[in-house]
Amino acid sequence: MAGRVLVVEDDDDLRGAVAATLRHAGLCLISAITAEDALALLEDERCDLVVLDVHLPGLSRLETLGVIVAKWPRLPVIVASAAGDMGEPEARARGARGFLRKPFSWDQLLERIANALAPARRSAPPAAAGKLCMERPGRGGRAPGLPAGAGVAR
Repeated sequence: MAGRVLVVEDDDDLRGAVAATLRHAGLCLISAITAEDALALLEDERCDLVVLDVHLPGLSRLETLGVIVAKWPRLPVIVASAAGDMGEPEARARGARGFLRKPFSWDQLLERIANALAPARRSAPPAAAGKLCMERPGRGGRAPGLPAGAGVAR
């Protein structure tokens, strides 16, 4: 699998585990801790997909998903939500291409990503195609296991 994924998750341990899983699957990673950081990164970076935790500091879950869908309508978003935050029908009604209920398995994560990327693959090459992939943390974030601001070439 190839592509460039923005993971928006404020839990350091979960973000690190998701990052390791995505790297192992051959995906490039950009990460953000807050919704505001994610939106700023989307302005600067080309991504193929967003995995969005809905319980984040800052903007509300509906605002974040709404802004992404409005500004980047062709960018698939997979919403990750714990019980009681947001359900799949609500996420899909607001434009999410996929949904994960926390806790989720790595197989579920990779399946949702593959399904969300499939339509885009037919119409355009991945953002990471032919480029050196750098893991880039968001503002105030860090790549797992590295000092703040560090990137790792894959």
